[in-house]
Amino acid sequence: MTSNILFLLDRIGHLLEQQGRCKLAEQFGLTTTQVLILSCPQFQRGESLCATDLHQMLGRSKAALSVALKDLYESGYLRVASCPGDERKKQIEPTAKALKVCRQLEVNMKELERRACTGLTGAQVEEIRQNLAIMTDNLSGPALERC
Repeated sequence: MTSNILFLLDRIGHLLEQQGRCKLAEQFGLTTTQVLILSCPQFQRGESLCATDLHQMLGRSKAALSVALKDLYESGYLRVASCPGDERKKQIEPTAKALKVCRQLEVNMKELERRACTGLTGAQVEEIRQNLAIMTDNLSGPALERC
């Protein structure tokens, strides 16, 4: 089957959403946007981020992120404080409750990655990883280049 790369990437994204994040969202009573926030590598390592960093990393609207962050905070998944040097920005870090979800998310995503890569060699998987990183960098330019 030959198809457009962007179509295939979009399809993979939807399948990951359906099979991974949706399952975890149901398990913990979270929205898929909340699960996406908790899936950030920095949160999975227990590190903190500013809300503006999340917006840039995830490509979600500020309004959608704000609602999801507020709900995660109110549900005890996040701690929020002012960013050092800029009181207007919020520093967000995961709680122990969030780290539990992060660990389960990591298990789920590794299983999905294993399933998605069935039939590929280790070298092929690494090449895909490198190429996707390059494509992400290519499309992550300055805001003026985006719609």
